Amino acid sequence: AIHSPVLLLALACAKQAPPGDTASLVDSAADTSADTADTAGDTGHTGTVDPGVCGVWSGVQRAGTAWTYVPSDAYVATYGMDGSFVTTVTAIDNDVVTLSTEGRYDGANGYFHFVRVDTWRCDDQGAWWTGSTAQSDGVSGSNTIAQEGWRSFEPGWLVRPWTLELGTSWADSFALTSAVNGSEPEVVNATCTSTVIDEQNRVVGAGTFPALLVDHACTGVSLDDPWLAEGTGLVENDDELLERFVP
Repeated sequence: AIHSPVLLLALACAKQAPPGDTASLVDSAADTSADTADTAGDTGHTGTVDPGVCGVWSGVQRAGTAWTYVPSDAYVATYGMDGSFVTTVTAIDNDVVTLSTEGRYDGANGYFHFVRVDTWRCDDQGAWWTGSTAQSDGVSGSNTIAQEGWRSFEPGWLVRPWTLELGTSWADSFALTSAVNGSEPEVVNATCTSTVIDEQNRVVGAGTFPALLVDHACTGVSLDDPWLAEGTGLVENDDELLERFVP
């Protein structure tokens, strides 16, 4: 997941850690928001994939493309909460892609629910994450929590390069601006070096996917290391697993 000292929301990725009695609804999921994978019961992507506006590693195929994710066993064991979230491509306007996410997690001591909208700018280099807005609410014990916030990446964060293979590496530098509950925006100068470090078949609820593992080494921001599949996007990280994909 992506974390920021000022914005403890699901602005970076969909899944979050459960709310604490004195804490916010904390972002602790993976990936930038939304990615893609195959239909439940499939055996992963085969054949030629239309790269679309963002490239094959984004998984974005059309308005209506949707991914359903569930938490990993490790996440459920750590936080005692289970649930799911769905990310849907709601609009493609020339080179700008809008992805909308909604999810809910429940546990013995409460729940959290969140809605997030991400924007990607796509070009011949791939998909650049440019910003998110999010709202979250929940209950932890006797406490009720509600938050809203936003973040932007200027000029953008290249989260889905057009071309990936084992050993591929790229560097990003951007200004991360964020605010929560109407606070003054905070600006952090962030840098990331991303490298493809492994290649494996990954088995998740949506099928079996030949996938590449991307290691993100960042300052000023963090992002869970994703397993990405060609034609699918995010299929797995430490906290979330692709359960279903609608191309």
